[in-house]
Order: sequence, then structure tokens, then C-alpha cells
Amino acid sequence: MLTQTELITAKLTAEGILNESDIIKYIVENDINSERKRKMLEGERYYNGKHDVLQRDFTSSKLLETDEVTGEEKSMLFRNVNRSNHKNINAFLKILVDQKTAYLVSKEPTIRVIGAEQNSSQKAYEKMLSDFADDTFNEVLQDLVIGASCKGFETLHVYYDENGDLQYCIVPSNEIIPIYDTNYQKELIEVIRYYNITVVKNGKNYTHKKVECWTKDNVTYYMQKQGDLYVKDSSIEENPAPHW
Repeated sequence: MLTQTELITAKLTAEGILNESDIIKYIVENDINSERKRKMLEGERYYNGKHDVLQRDFTSSKLLETDEVTGEEKSMLFRNVNRSNHKNINAFLKILVDQKTAYLVSKEPTIRVIGAEQNSSQKAYEKMLSDFADDTFNEVLQDLVIGASCKGFETLHVYYDENGDLQYCIVPSNEIIPIYDTNYQKELIEVIRYYNITVVKNGKNYTHKKVECWTKDNVTYYMQKQGDLYVKDSSIEENPAPHW
């Protein structure tokens, strides 16, 4: 999470010697390497049962040996090939998160509009909301609670599609840099999203990043080219593009 002041500071720091491409690189790389994002990945990994203990080799251990002449301690690696190397994990995080999710959103939300019993238009509005909050909506709520429990927060993207219909989806919070107002850090001012895509070139696969910079009015799309160069995505006809 950033505030407006921190974003301006980052831009000024980069702008001292760099261009727009390097500003994006500066902000994104600082976020990727932050402690917060590392903890997000760790929480998600533990929820999926990929504990640190699975990477540990119990057949090997370090032994300390003291030099009789100098008194200096030296460590050596001792390997016992006959020692058991089985690992059993305790999926305690998954149990707690799933239990909390079941308590909160196992059932579809019940929606009531005040005055709907006496007003036909209000009743129709109540039915529309209830139809919208269906099984699919409830599954998204469950994923939202699970993601927030594992990573600290999760992001719900609400938008209108090309047909003018209201849509929603979860965007993983580890792809998101939310930028809040400096004074109270309550109002969301901007959002930066970055994610990897695979580009095939000359028969080889390359991983590149795409970056989206969202403001209240529009979104600007960037594409990582060779090396760490970021340019505006030429596949977007109108860039920046206004919101629907």
C-alpha cells in the first residue's frame, strides 16, 4: 500500500535521473520485493499445503567440530542416508480459514429493501438484487474471504462490460498496489496492477510484465519489452482508455 505522498516521492526519486519507463520499473520492483508481498505469497503457499518443512532435508545436519590446537569451531555437513526423510504437514491455516469462511459466507446473502412490501417498484428492485447475489456471487465472496485471510486483503474489481452489464471478479492482491490519500489513508486514489504474461518469440517463451495504472477517470496500459523497458501497450487502441 502507498499513499499519495509516497507515490510522489517515488516518482521524484526516479525522475531525478530516469524516464517514465524507469518510474514504473522503480515502483513495481519495490513492491515485488517488499516484505508485505513476500508474506502474501507465504500465506497463500501455506494455505495450499506447501509448508517450509517440505523443503528441508532431514537426512543432513550440521555438526560443530572444535580444533584442538586453535580452539576454533568449524561446521561440517553430516549426511545419514538411512535416516527417515518423511514429512507430514499440519494444514492448520487452511482449517482455520475454511472455518471462518464457512461461518461468514457459506450461505447466500439475504437482501431486504425497506418498504418493498408496500411498493411494487421497490419489491422489483429487491428481487433484482437477490437475483444478482446468486450462487456465483456467493462463491466470489468465499474466495474473497479466503484471499483476505491468507494475504491480509483481497481485491474485488467491479466494472461494466461492453454490453453495459455490471460484472465483478477477483484480482489477486499480490498483483495490486493500492494508493490512498495521504491525510487519512481511507480514500482510494489510484491503483497500479502488474502481472506476468508469456510471449512466444522465435519459438521460445519469454515472461513479460503488463502494468495497468488506474485513476478515477482512466487506465493507462504498459507492456514490458526487451529488458526492463516499459512502453504504452500498442494493442490498446485508446491508451489511456476512459472507464465505462
